[in-house]
Formats: sequence, structure tokens, C-alpha cells
Amino acid sequence: MVLTKYLRKNISKKLVSLVFWPDRILVNQLLKTQAGFWIDVEPYVLIDSKASANEIGETILRFLDKRSYIIPTPKFNPKKNKINQRLIDAKCKTEKEFMNEAMHVQVSLEENILSFTPTKNGGYKGNGRGFSELVELSSNLNFTIDSVEIGNAVLQIKEKCVFQ
Repeated sequence: MVLTKYLRKNISKKLVSLVFWPDRILVNQLLKTQAGFWIDVEPYVLIDSKASANEIGETILRFLDKRSYIIPTPKFNPKKNKINQRLIDAKCKTEKEFMNEAMHVQVSLEENILSFTPTKNGGYKGNGRGFSELVELSSNLNFTIDSVEIGNAVLQIKEKCVFQ
């Protein structure tokens, strides 16, 4: 992919997504598109749901250490996009399976403040489908490289996630 000078512009905000199921956690970075919305990008890392706070925090720190930049807005073509790497890496066959029992936490880093935001799982179809941020339940932490503190903050905010 050829990126223009504009697209290579670093942005100060970084986002990491964590999706929890009873037996696993999927972690990945999000990048901002030219259109202004954020999308999941590879690689996806799958860790055990019984991972320690330290392991969760270390995984988040690895993603926060990556460069964040603006990417071209993708063109979605359902006929061409039959293989969804996110579903494969999450060990799910369908979006319905992906959303079943899933809890999503978003971690953002901006101006040395880590924000942890729980979400509402609206299922895989209908008007409320997908994950909706519960910004009013977010918590903040001054940026730290203490992986245990980051992991514990994620595990605490995960308890605020809700299902529709």
C-alpha cells in the first residue's frame, strides 16, 4: 500500500481493543481512517482469559508502543471480504458467535492519560447491534509502564460491561 505524506502523519491518540469471552481475550490496535472513524487492524493477539493482570498489561503496552497513523478509508465489498481475519483469530465462525458472551473494553492513550472504557454488547443484529461505548463509566489513569496496574484497570472496567 502506498501512503501519501498526509496519511503518514502520526496522530497523538492510540486505541487498543480487548474483547473478552469466558475462555479467551482478543487484543488489537485500532487506527483512524481518512473519514475520521477508527477500525480494527491486524495483528490480533489471542490470550487466555485466565491471563494475569501483568500479561494483559504487557499485551496492551506492546500495542501502545506501535505507531498510530491515519489510513485510507476501506471500501467494503461483502463478496470480496468473505474471510475475516478478526473472526479467524478470535476462533469464531460468524459475527453472531463473535458477539455471543463478548465483553469489550477500549483502552486509549492520549496526552499521557490512559482511559479505560467499557461497552454495551448490543448483539449481532438489529438497531443496537455491536459494541457501544459507556463513556460515563470510563476511568482514567496517568500513563504508566506498570503492566500490572494497567491489567488491573482493564479487569476492573470489564466488570462494568453490559449486555443488551
